[in-house]
Amino acid sequence: MAFSLQDVRDLVKANFGSHGSPDRAGGIEDPDMDRLIGDAAKFYSTVNPDRKNHDQSGDGTKFDFPLPSDWDESFSVILRTESPTGNRSPSFLNPNEVVLYNDTNAEVIRLLTTTPATGTTVRFVYTVPRIVDEESSNTTVPDSHKEAIGHLTTHYVALRLAAEMAKAVRSAIQDDPLGLRAAVGEYMQVARRHWELFADEVGIPPDGSKIASANGEVVIPNRMSWGHAPFTHDDASSRIFRRGT
Repeated sequence: MAFSLQDVRDLVKANFGSHGSPDRAGGIEDPDMDRLIGDAAKFYSTVNPDRKNHDQSGDGTKFDFPLPSDWDESFSVILRTESPTGNRSPSFLNPNEVVLYNDTNAEVIRLLTTTPATGTTVRFVYTVPRIVDEESSNTTVPDSHKEAIGHLTTHYVALRLAAEMAKAVRSAIQDDPLGLRAAVGEYMQVARRHWELFADEVGIPPDGSKIASANGEVVIPNRMSWGHAPFTHDDASSRIFRRGT
């Protein structure tokens, strides 16, 4: 059974438990929460992207083909190209033969040496980011990784709340009567723990070191929706984890 944005919101609230709900530090409204869920889905997609087929007909002369309508310029890659389709032993083209080319009208997929014959089909297998939608039927993250998305979103929410608390600490009086410094540390612990749980769920290094993307590239978003890098992929977070210099 597929899951929705509301299911992930509920997971995040449950994950905070005794650490306090996301209503602390001014709270996070649903639109902001949903952006963080979107960040989580896109980061998850670097490990397990959605794979789709883009079939095009040959005519014996054409070697340029349009990009799929849902091609994401910042994410999508062509994983393999089969031409022609339908053979018992698939006929895959050399990846070096398939390039993106800026034609006069638009960017196209160009085959450098193969011209698909009339009546044959060329199939491009490509990647797009996975999504979590308000309607569960539109969600493309596998059900088996619902908990992973919940953990990664919890990680992002905890970082956001820690940042809000840190702003208050800087403006609070010296003795910190509200225990804001402790709250910052608490949220950072939550963030770290749920990053580790996410990493365990999807099988990546928990220290945030190089991730071999299923795209065939390392494609780590360097800015989240709140304008900063993911927790485990910048110098500041390395210091927090005591991994950096």
